[in-house]
Amino acid sequence: MSIAAFDTHAAVTALREAGFDERQAEGVATRADVVEVKANLAEVKAEVKADIAEVRAEVKADIAEVRADLAEVKAEVKADVAEVKADVVRLEGRVERVEDKMATKAD
Repeated sequence: MSIAAFDTHAAVTALREAGFDERQAEGVATRADVVEVKANLAEVKAEVKADIAEVRAEVKADIAEVRADLAEVKAEVKADVAEVKADVVRLEGRVERVEDKMATKAD
């Protein structure tokens, strides 16, 4: 983005040399300055919109990546929980066998 400054003094001088009186020259220069400012604002607005669109796309991509990561972690946690449950079942079986042995020896 390159916004060039409008030189109102130079414009007024040029208009006066072209035959405009001071009031007319200042009015035209001021109007030209306003038109330039509006054009600059339109350029800035377009650039901001483009930047917002770019950031929005990046955020959407980041969200998609996080969702994929979360799905992967969820699957891993489910697998870990299933493994722990299986270990608990095996340990319960061992405890029962030990208890049975102890009960048999106590008799």
